Amino acid sequence: MWKASREQIGTLAKRHVELVNKYRPSCSGFVCNNAKLRKYIVSSAPDKSSARLYDGNIEKIRQGDTGSKQGMKMQRENLSQNTEQSKGVLSNVIVGIVVVVVLVGLIFIVRRNRNQRRDGEK
Repeated sequence: MWKASREQIGTLAKRHVELVNKYRPSCSGFVCNNAKLRKYIVSSAPDKSSARLYDGNIEKIRQGDTGSKQGMKMQRENLSQNTEQSKGVLSNVIVGIVVVVVLVGLIFIVRRNRNQRRDGEK
């Protein structure tokens, strides 16, 4: 494992606090649900006022307070099964027609070749 110096820990804690205070926490399990880590970051951050703001920002998010920002509302989208089924039926009909045309064409070619061989033998 990496043995970080006290200065490196302070720099990392400061950077983390700055990013969370600037962009708000994303609240993954690593950030918001890790109370020991949050306490450690607050105690290791060199600037205590930023550390308190950091802790407050995480608590707001954990409590569900998103501020005055409006969220995006999702709309339910219903896909009609009839549309999907009709597309499937139509494509199956087209494939069937193509197969029949190819078979009729092959039969025509085979008969023509047989007739040409018979005419050549006479």
